[in-house]
Amino acid sequence: MISPNFDKLAGRKMVFILSPQWFEKEGLVQDYFSTNYSKLQAYNLAFNNDLDKTLKKKVMKRLLTFNDVKEDTLLKTVYEGETSNSFMDKMKGLFYKPAAYINKNILEKKDFIQTMLLKEPSYKTTDAAAIKDKNFDYLVQYATEVGQGQVTTNPYSIQDSYFNDYIKGNFAKYKNRYQNRSYSVSPEYDDLGMLLDLLKRAKAEPLFISVPVNGNWYDYAGFPEERRNTYYHKVHELIASYGFSVADYSNHEYEKYFLKDVTHVGWKGWVYINRDLEAFYRQGDNR
Repeated sequence: MISPNFDKLAGRKMVFILSPQWFEKEGLVQDYFSTNYSKLQAYNLAFNNDLDKTLKKKVMKRLLTFNDVKEDTLLKTVYEGETSNSFMDKMKGLFYKPAAYINKNILEKKDFIQTMLLKEPSYKTTDAAAIKDKNFDYLVQYATEVGQGQVTTNPYSIQDSYFNDYIKGNFAKYKNRYQNRSYSVSPEYDDLGMLLDLLKRAKAEPLFISVPVNGNWYDYAGFPEERRNTYYHKVHELIASYGFSVADYSNHEYEKYFLKDVTHVGWKGWVYINRDLEAFYRQGDNR
């Protein structure tokens, strides 16, 4: 969502992790959108005067395709007032805007209270002593040993718990199950383009991490390497066309323990990513 503090993005380093599964032909489905939807940020967008008007309208039109916005009469009317060519829609949008502004302020106060009440999250971490002050080669070997201990039931480098819970019982059914999939045609490319446009205009400094899929598993499921490479190249070229950096790990598709299941970064993968994240954030750092 678009932050109202648009001017504060200039020179700001940030990281985005891209997963191929986001680029399905049908695009982002309603349930996944709702899980990540911020009503407050949607209202903030309506009052963001720093954002380019053309881009702002494009984002609003995209949000109007989702039920969370369509079913919010107040927000929907304001969005339509800014995106429609109808005089009546524009007048209705202006009429509803003061009420929308009040609602935005209420949401901000709720968000502040909820933030104050949040407890510190607890994370499950590895033994800190085992990795402290260790070099990259050591960490890769350590991650390999951890992965070996958790992948013992299958030849696909898939964590035992995941394989046993989600795949083992239906293993035969996955044969060629992905043969009609493609990640090269999706409305998500337009969404990514809007994000890139925003970051470019804001003069931000993002790094995009392109995560691979599990090559051995995708081969079994009938999604050919050539088609996967089409996705990797397309998303890489799109990001690079805006002058942004891409940490492309597509050549790790077949590397054991880089992923922990079919798509999620695993033990070795995080070693590589953490190394590159540190280098990225230290760029221009004279410490």
